[in-house]
Amino acid sequence: MTRSRDFAQGATRTEFIYTATAGQTSFSGNDTNSVSLAYTVGQIDVYLNGSRLAPADYTATNGTAVVLGVGAEASDTLQINAFGTFNVANVVATRDLEGNEFVLDDDGDTTITADTDDQIDIKIAGADDFQFTANKFLCQTGSNIDMNGTELILDADADTSITADTDDQVDLKIGGSDKVQFFGNGQILFGKTTNDFGTAGGCFNDGGSKNGALELICNGEASLALNRLSSDGAIIVFHKDGSSGGSITTTASSTTYATSSDYRLKENVDYTFDATTRLKQLKPCRFNFIVDESNTLVDGFIAHEVSSIVPEAIIGTKDATRTATNVVTDSSDNYIGENVLEEDWIEGKADGVYANNTKWVATKTMPKYQQIDQAKLVPLLVKTIQELEARIKTLEDA
Repeated sequence: MTRSRDFAQGATRTEFIYTATAGQTSFSGNDTNSVSLAYTVGQIDVYLNGSRLAPADYTATNGTAVVLGVGAEASDTLQINAFGTFNVANVVATRDLEGNEFVLDDDGDTTITADTDDQIDIKIAGADDFQFTANKFLCQTGSNIDMNGTELILDADADTSITADTDDQVDLKIGGSDKVQFFGNGQILFGKTTNDFGTAGGCFNDGGSKNGALELICNGEASLALNRLSSDGAIIVFHKDGSSGGSITTTASSTTYATSSDYRLKENVDYTFDATTRLKQLKPCRFNFIVDESNTLVDGFIAHEVSSIVPEAIIGTKDATRTATNVVTDSSDNYIGENVLEEDWIEGKADGVYANNTKWVATKTMPKYQQIDQAKLVPLLVKTIQELEARIKTLEDA
């Protein structure tokens, strides 16, 4: 068996195998595979029946014959491994360059060419699959990798791409528009290029204090639509540290907002508290919200006036504030958005995302408004009615 042009480790190796006759010492000419022995003096190994012979056990000085010091026995196997140097000439001997084309396979349909200045083409099975230029790598599908690190074009008309032409930012463009943006500060934007609340689209935060927060903004339509299929039940479940604290359940005709109320979750249950006295401390009022330009009056409460009477109904602290960072405001200093780098705000003005009269500040003190869950007042109302009913009955029985 003869194996030629084994290019491992920068060298070639050819194996010549002979079957000896009784007492044979000289081996030359064609081996058992009809390949004629040829070697470079000093660059062979000789094996007899698998055991490597020392150079003193044979003579190999003419490049065409090996002579054993002791004759072999009949049917012994003599293997001669001849080594040579691997270089480009070894490859060219079996591969046709054809001018500018380097043919890599026997049928000539897999090649490397350089027939265009500053461009290398790789053809596989007859198709130009890959193309390299000074700064770009082009795939047959039309994808284009800009080696400057700025753009990966994903379709033939070049309007769907991934770009990184802004520091610490990656943009996914589809149909010529920025659809998804990834920021180094931990934000992912969907369908918009700014995270302010005045621009429709989505924002997912995967870093900082808002890690995991999802913000959805829609102009004139519902920002979130949920649809439970096949059966009635929970459509949202709320958890705190892995434990469920409530849910929103739905049927085809109604929605129920539920908070945990199982008796197994409660202790120190008291049915004898005085509800009427506490209820009389509440101060129902009429008012309109400042942002309501129509000044529509509504009934309700002022949160801090309820907090000392039914504290569980109130979220937040009176006059609380927070510090927002990288804030964009309008010309009247009204909040537009936060976590917007100054350079992104400047670029956003140039792109029409932000009005030219908007302002950017590194930090801004923002109010943390109190909130009320008026449903938490229902137990107090029910207990008061029961107390009044008892007093009325006492008067009626007198």
